[in-house]
Amino acid sequence: MTKNIRLIVRVFFLGVILFLWYTGKTGLWGPLVFAGLIAVPLFGRLYCGWLCPVSTSIDLLKPVFPEAPLKKYTPVMLNRTTNVILFFCMLFYMIYFIKTNSGIPFFILIIFYGLILTFLFGETSAHRNCLIGIIYSWLGRFSYKTYLANPEKCSACFRCINICPNNCLSFDPCSGMLTAKKHCLCCGKCTSACPKNNIQYRTDKKNRKENTVPGSNINL
Repeated sequence: MTKNIRLIVRVFFLGVILFLWYTGKTGLWGPLVFAGLIAVPLFGRLYCGWLCPVSTSIDLLKPVFPEAPLKKYTPVMLNRTTNVILFFCMLFYMIYFIKTNSGIPFFILIIFYGLILTFLFGETSAHRNCLIGIIYSWLGRFSYKTYLANPEKCSACFRCINICPNNCLSFDPCSGMLTAKKHCLCCGKCTSACPKNNIQYRTDKKNRKENTVPGSNINL
């Protein structure tokens, strides 16, 4: 049920941003992005999982994409240096567009930007190198709510890890499935994939900045 509601919400907001583009008012999307940022410390990156037109476009078109031809270079795309370079490139373009109002609207450009990165390098590269996503990740590590699993019920099937679009999950024999909160998109795909319905969006009572383990494959 939640999965269907999320799909309807995402398609609706994708339609909203496209309508704003058509009417030349994409700037009205900005307050929604800011509201999503304010919500991150309490609820995590709900904007990314429920409202983001980039993420929605990727999910809609990814099934028709071939295997990423440059996937072997994904580690380079997840490198901190690459993240910083692309972050400032996007930041400079956003400032340029705001000042000149010329070129492709920023909130539309990042949709194509995300699709291109997904096509070439895979979905994780798009999420990790998104300007909005990077800013959200700074606060995401402190989020009060996230997706957590009960280690006693975890069967180590790794379905959640394999389906995670942002590679934010790892597994520890003692603690079970662990979440790097700052990278969690709050998309709920791990919950849908768990055969034991063991992963829930709930309060992180320990409020740990990162639910990770030494040696995990998560890029921090």
